[in-house]
Amino acid sequence: MGKSQKALAYYQILGGVLGIGFMVGMVWGHGALSGGQWTILLIVSLMYAYSIGCGGVLFKNTGLGLKLSLVNQLFQVLHFALGGYAYRFVSGASLSIELNPEHWSTLGFGYALSTFQVNYQLETGSAVIGINLVAFFFFTSSPKNRTDVRRGPLRFLTEKRNTDLVAAYKDF
Repeated sequence: MGKSQKALAYYQILGGVLGIGFMVGMVWGHGALSGGQWTILLIVSLMYAYSIGCGGVLFKNTGLGLKLSLVNQLFQVLHFALGGYAYRFVSGASLSIELNPEHWSTLGFGYALSTFQVNYQLETGSAVIGINLVAFFFFTSSPKNRTDVRRGPLRFLTEKRNTDLVAAYKDF
């Protein structure tokens, strides 16, 4: 395992742990939550756990770990707030470039540390489309992705080699 894969593994584990910690703090300070809020928290918790799992698998099985890590980064590359819906998920760090589709001349920059936003039926008319440059860097700089993207988008997910997830998680 190279230094870059080790760094990615530690980054994913730390990002997932921070995300779960921030969520626990948020729930602790918020009080009663509705059923829909609990559902969103469960899904986001699973996403943070997936990030931790990706880092752990990357230590054990570099090929499979890189595939899982690429999927993890895909969840984090784009974020948006459009038409009453919003999605943003960051497990680790985010430095983002954001555009407002209503005013294309407006360019924004943002940063975050292990955060999430999932909204529906927003009453504000805000519109933002953003790219997380940290996740984009990890996604495009992965040696596995550099070769697989040339053969077709997400083809690495359907290949037969290294797809035994159950065996990988048993070792973890």
